[in-house]
Amino acid sequence: MVQAKDFGTLKFATEAAYPPFNQSTPSGKIVGYEPDMVAELAKRAGFKYEIVAQKWSGLIPGLADGKYDAVVDAVTVTPKREEVVDFTHQYTVSVSGFVTLKGSAVDTLPGNGEVVQATDEAGMNKAIDALKAKFKGKTIAVQVATIQADFLNKYLGDVATIRTYQAGPETFADQLNGRVDAVMASRTNLNAYVKKHADTVNSTGYGFVGGVLG
Repeated sequence: MVQAKDFGTLKFATEAAYPPFNQSTPSGKIVGYEPDMVAELAKRAGFKYEIVAQKWSGLIPGLADGKYDAVVDAVTVTPKREEVVDFTHQYTVSVSGFVTLKGSAVDTLPGNGEVVQATDEAGMNKAIDALKAKFKGKTIAVQVATIQADFLNKYLGDVATIRTYQAGPETFADQLNGRVDAVMASRTNLNAYVKKHADTVNSTGYGFVGGVLG
């Protein structure tokens, strides 16, 4: 029987820019829920490990190229990704939503507080039609190679400009500087941003799960 300790030091990769799951401190230490989880796994299974930072868009390609042994990040399980890598069971499920600037033309989006299953055709048609009317001619920021980017391109790309960024914090910075009208991401990730800038931005509009969102 092969034991975890027989593999030597296991290398995990994370983007280190997606709180509360993972983030880098000013000193360069990677902290968050997922690093804590890896530490607990190592303690229980008895293996040594290290965690390295990797840009989000390079996480899965790097794993496929053997640069590290595993990815520990909020990577949603999708059929397309399952063609390339193997997943453990899911340890979190998050609703995707929007953050807008207070006082802007899209300050308050329709459907505030309502979560729509992407497999609910009637519910999706209603929600998307309402959002299209609100986002027409606007710019929405999203992290590249994410399920939210897939969602925006599929449902709102014909009425809004979808601007992609390498890291989530870059979307927030551009919104605070007035360069984009809204940001779409996991609400779990957006919570810390909204809390920090409560006087400037707010979480609003429909939330979505399922379908292209995993």
